[in-house]
Amino acid sequence: MEQYENRINLTPEIATKLKENVSLRIGTFMNYIVPNPIGVERDGLKKWTKHEKMHIGDFAKFNQKDDENSYYAINLISVPNISIDTLKLGLFLFHRALCKGKWQFVFSLLEEDVRNSLFGEERYLYIGKPSLKNSLSFAMPIKSLPTMLKDNNVHLTSSDLTSSLKTLYDYGFITLTPISTEHCIKTDIPEINTKCVYIDLNLGAVTAKINGRWKLQKTF
Repeated sequence: MEQYENRINLTPEIATKLKENVSLRIGTFMNYIVPNPIGVERDGLKKWTKHEKMHIGDFAKFNQKDDENSYYAINLISVPNISIDTLKLGLFLFHRALCKGKWQFVFSLLEEDVRNSLFGEERYLYIGKPSLKNSLSFAMPIKSLPTMLKDNNVHLTSSDLTSSLKTLYDYGFITLTPISTEHCIKTDIPEINTKCVYIDLNLGAVTAKINGRWKLQKTF
């Protein structure tokens, strides 16, 4: 199998430097990944919803009082123009969140788990400033999302997977952050795109009933 550094287009020289010098790596304790902000305008929500707070994925206004039901599935399948691939991916992520009891994940987008010394520190990847309560760390290996999907009979090409993740982001179901140099504190280091992503599921999509909030679609 092709070496990981080749698959992410790193030269042998840069790969050696990263393996030997932790201060040059991304996702370390000192040079942690800065997640993309949650409360920003999403293209899909802006296009298909009227309420301005919904444009940034703030679904709290529509929480059902004293209601412990989950509305994630009905919210997802009601999204205008959602593809079958995106629907499958969204349901898989929700199922994994329920099974694991957490709403944040890091996945490899390659068809292999990622075990390496090119990023992270002491086999951990750090998300957010470690001194803050909402900071997270993820142990290697980083699981392959395409492989997990295939194991559950969900087959997406690399381009379809990327497109489906973007759609889930655009409709506020997840916040997506690539594990790359541009998302770190220090950027004056070798550029690397790990082909891994940090995914934060929007809990509001579970507790709020928004399936009736979409603008009406035209029918022909």
